[in-house]
Amino acid sequence: MTANESAQKDSWAQYTRVGRELTNRTFGPLHHPTFVIYFLLVMLLVGPFSIWVEVFTFFFLGSPAPAAAAADPATPTASASLAGLRTALLTFFPAVTATTALQLVWAERWKQMRAVAMLFFVIIAILAACMTPRQIGDSSAVAMGLAATVVALWLWWIANANNPDLLGEIDPSDPIGGDTATGPLKGDLKKFIV
Repeated sequence: MTANESAQKDSWAQYTRVGRELTNRTFGPLHHPTFVIYFLLVMLLVGPFSIWVEVFTFFFLGSPAPAAAAADPATPTASASLAGLRTALLTFFPAVTATTALQLVWAERWKQMRAVAMLFFVIIAILAACMTPRQIGDSSAVAMGLAATVVALWLWWIANANNPDLLGEIDPSDPIGGDTATGPLKGDLKKFIV
């Protein structure tokens, strides 16, 4: 193997390492109920609350009948209901993506993961810019918003996959203040009288 072939092989090894790391971060937290429950409750239920309100409004409160919409052009239609969902999505996924990308940039020591974070940040920013103009129909914008939301939530997942606070691993020395007692404890009991 020549030096050039060896260098090429090493450069592709970095891509393999990134792929392996993303795979580990995607599936590793599934074994930690604390992480999964936090994700389900906070990231899927409470965080996107405005999205759930708009979904409820669209499916359960419904849109006016087509005859009523034709009689009064000011009456909202199904598209108007999707406009609310479009706005809710447009406010949720960019916020999740931006904060998660910054979290990876600031906290991650491995430069390749920083680059992955910025790549997804740019992709999501482009999607947000594409679904903003009114020339794009609400249905198309909602589809793009849902896809971007899935990517944003996955990015949050991989950014927090190694977070010990979410993995539920308990250090047995936590109740006594951690493993900080390396010598004799400070203080005395000389003035303590029973």
